[in-house]
Order: sequence, then structure tokens, then C-alpha cells
Amino acid sequence: ASLERIAAGVLEELNVKNLTVTTQVGELITYVIKPNFALLGPKYGKRMGALREALGKADSTELAAQLEREQPVALHIEGEDEPVELLPAELVVETREREGFAVAQDGGLVVALDTQLDEALIQEGMARDFVRAVNDMRKSADLDVSDRITTYYSVSDGADGNSDAHMLQGAVETFMDYIRTETLSSELVEGIAPEGAFRQEERLGAASVSLGVKKP
Repeated sequence: ASLERIAAGVLEELNVKNLTVTTQVGELITYVIKPNFALLGPKYGKRMGALREALGKADSTELAAQLEREQPVALHIEGEDEPVELLPAELVVETREREGFAVAQDGGLVVALDTQLDEALIQEGMARDFVRAVNDMRKSADLDVSDRITTYYSVSDGADGNSDAHMLQGAVETFMDYIRTETLSSELVEGIAPEGAFRQEERLGAASVSLGVKKP
């Protein structure tokens, strides 16, 4: 509930699209619980094989939760009547992230970022970089923060297989209104900037773009 109340701020600060709160940690990561052989080897000797087998059959998510709380865990070894009690230091917890996610955890909280980017997200990121480059040029050209400008752009030909060039061209076309608004551009013109414009070459990803800014 607390995370949901501050969701808007989290989304803005981290520049992510959606925040989903879930208690189903198993959807994000899996745990592998292993014995700490340095501590358990001398203690259990030949029983270590059976102990490892018992760990493999146990609910690793539940064991990991207990160990996170610094609680000992009881483990039933096949053929033995009484369970053995293992201390947190006697076990090693390894995490396996779900493919396509970056995961971090601390104090019982697990955070996962979906690192898979589709074309729309890549183009949006390029549009943001385009805006940053133009606004940096505004400063370099000593333009007033309120000055309206005409922005010129020319993306290098991507016919040689430079997919980023095609992606950048699509980003500018898709997010043209956003770019104009964020850069105070009255016009966004495709082509080489005329004489008198402040010009600059930029690399956005693997793409090259010639930029120019000029007061009308």
C-alpha cells in the first residue's frame, strides 16, 4: 500500500513505465539453498549427501524467507526420525533471476526491473536523448531560456545496416510534438541547418545526427 501511494514519484525518478506490487516473489526469482560445507562437512560427515538431497526437496522460497529473518531451519533427512536444525550461517542462499529481469533485494523487499526494451521504448529513449542534445545546444549558443527556435536535423543514412539510424529517424517522427515542446522549437525541420545556425554533430546510440538551432 505504501509503494502504491508513492508510485507516481517512483515512476518519475526511475524513468520507468509501470510499477507492479506483488507478493509472488517466485515470479521474479528462484532460490537455490546450498550447505556451507566448511561448517557442515565436519559436523555431518557421510550424512552430507542425504542433507543435500533433503535441501533439494525442501521449499527453497520458504527456506530463504526464514534465513532472511535470521531464523534456523528444520530439515527432515530421509531415514532419520528427528529433523536436524541448521543455522543461517550453515546455509548459503543463491538467487536465480528470471530471464530478462535485473533483481535486487534487501530487508525482505525484492525489486525487479524488466530490462527487455521493445521498439517503442527504444524510440522514446532516443527522443529524450534528442531533446537533451538540442537543449545543450541552446545553452552553448547562448540562447535565452524563453527563446523560440527552429531546429534542424539530418540523420545519417542507415542504408548500410545501421538500424539505430532508422530507429532515430522513426523516434523523431513519432515524438515530434514532444521534441518541439521540450526544446521550444516552433519548427522541427529535416535537413542541414542554414548559415547562421548553431550546428553540432551528435551520436545517439550508434546513429549520427547533424543538428542545428536558430532563432527564426
